[in-house]
Amino acid sequence: MARNLSTPFKLILALAAVAIGAPRLCPFAVAAAADSLWSGHEIPVTGEILSGSEEIAGLDAAMKKILTRHDVPAAGVAITHGGKLIAARGYGWADVQARTPAQPDTLFALASVSKPITAVTVLRLVEQGKLKLDDHVFELLGDLKAPPGHKFDERLRQITVRMLLDHSGGWNRAISGDPTGFGAKAAKELNVKEPVTTDQLIFYNNGLPLDFDPGTQQHYSNYGFMLLGRLIEHVTGEGYAAYVQKETLGPIGIHTVRMDPLRVPGKELAYLPGQAKRYVHGKTEPVPTGRNAECGAAGGWCGSAVAMARFLTAVDGSRTGKTFLDAGTMKQMLARPEPPLQIRKNGSWFGLGWDGVRDLPKWPHGAGLAYAKDGGLPGTSTWIEHLPGDINWVVLLNVSGKEAAEEDQSPGTRQTTPLQDARKDIVDLLKPVKQWPEGDLFEKYR
Repeated sequence: MARNLSTPFKLILALAAVAIGAPRLCPFAVAAAADSLWSGHEIPVTGEILSGSEEIAGLDAAMKKILTRHDVPAAGVAITHGGKLIAARGYGWADVQARTPAQPDTLFALASVSKPITAVTVLRLVEQGKLKLDDHVFELLGDLKAPPGHKFDERLRQITVRMLLDHSGGWNRAISGDPTGFGAKAAKELNVKEPVTTDQLIFYNNGLPLDFDPGTQQHYSNYGFMLLGRLIEHVTGEGYAAYVQKETLGPIGIHTVRMDPLRVPGKELAYLPGQAKRYVHGKTEPVPTGRNAECGAAGGWCGSAVAMARFLTAVDGSRTGKTFLDAGTMKQMLARPEPPLQIRKNGSWFGLGWDGVRDLPKWPHGAGLAYAKDGGLPGTSTWIEHLPGDINWVVLLNVSGKEAAEEDQSPGTRQTTPLQDARKDIVDLLKPVKQWPEGDLFEKYR
């Protein structure tokens, strides 16, 4: 969700993988063999895969291939069926220099995979009558002023909670940039010290014009989810992270997801206990940890693959016996957009908090809706997905990359990212499964 993230990438599988509109770090260059992190080295593997499925047993080979091809230091993977955790794996080094193996419960920076957590929390508040999807956001927040010398865009008054959730609020970062990245500009304009607070950034951005009329287009917006985090605080009277942990994650049974520490200029932060260090492709020195003040609700959570599998199995109700949100709310969360908003040409659409919702009428494990979310920040690439047939899966990687040089591109070939490869290869494993493993690893791995 950082300002250097690129545009959405295309679907890998026409059948199973859902489209995304999330931030994406640039494609990875495939390292030369001499530079490979894993050349001549065995990739450590931790956790378990339950026996009983030849296809699921192929997960290790698929992930080792991805880590080797793309020089990925570490990955966390979790797969569930029928609400039961059937695969919980850690691959590679969570800390390259210390040679610390990744575990199924290793924390990874979730980046924009944080957004569904925020969205589910907002939708729960709607169910409780504390918010309405058609409430006007800035009337609730009361932030209707702009800095001296700047004109308040009156269209801000039209923005609703729903528009923030489905990215139709009026911001297009391809035109004017990502408002969550304007902290330095805001600090200078307002004559305050960095890091600016969320309210200071809102005040500054109130003086900038919208890129389109709210509700008429959809463009991925980190700023919209930053506003949702502030709205949660306003409505509940509690801090965003504390409230989400108490009212959303706790009831789901998740007690290990943590908010990345706040980054302060000139101060070096320590990684959270049990967190995978983050690396840029080709580098063995980790990138600095931490988040910007405004990025909590849009991309600040850290969690494990198993924790996010718990989240997915509570959202769909496959583990808990009942969906976390009411049936009517679930329907709205995944509903097709209404005009003038449109379904994408590939048949997918934005849900409320989900970048890719897609109808899969020919999915071999049963027809239904698939929904997914990805994330990317310097040193992390993440993906969570629900597929029809009570199937959920998660892959978290502690790496980000750079564009492949033109001379590295063979004629007729296309470089892929490790996340793209994981999406394709894991779904290719899931699609032909005839018999699912028995048992449940959720009690063992948290």
